[in-house]
Amino acid sequence: TAYAHYAPSAIFHDPVSIAEGLDSIKSQFNGMPKVFAESITEKCDLLAESDSSHLAFNLTQKYVFKSPIPFKEKGTEKTVNSKVTLYLDGKGQVERHNEEWDWQGNKSEEDGWMGKMQQVRKKIDAKVVETGVPKNPDKV
Repeated sequence: TAYAHYAPSAIFHDPVSIAEGLDSIKSQFNGMPKVFAESITEKCDLLAESDSSHLAFNLTQKYVFKSPIPFKEKGTEKTVNSKVTLYLDGKGQVERHNEEWDWQGNKSEEDGWMGKMQQVRKKIDAKVVETGVPKNPDKV
C-alpha cells in the first residue's frame, strides 16, 4: 500500500498537525482531497544531508483549494516550498515525517509556552481529522 513505508508508531509533524501512529497519518493524507481540488508536486530534490538514517527533500507543492462557490470546481491556489525530512528506523521504515513549510522549523514544547500551546493545538487538529476521515482511502 501507499503507507507500507511508515512504521506503525510513526509521527507526522507539520505546521497544521502532529499525527501520532499510522492510522492518524493515513487520515491526514486521505483527507486532503476533501480540501484540495489538486495537489501538484512542482519540484522534489533530495538534499545532500540525506544519509542512511534520514532522507531530506526540498519540496515545492502547489495546492489548489476546492471552490466554496457552487458549480465552480477550483478555488484559490497556494504554492508551498518545504523541507521534508523522513527519519528512518533500523528497518528502513519512516518513524518521523517532518514538513517545515518555507523551511521554518515546526514549533513544539521545546520553544517555550507558545510552542507548547501550538503542539497541543496540532495534536487536537490531528485527532479531529482522524475522527472525521477514514484511514482506508477506499472509504474517503
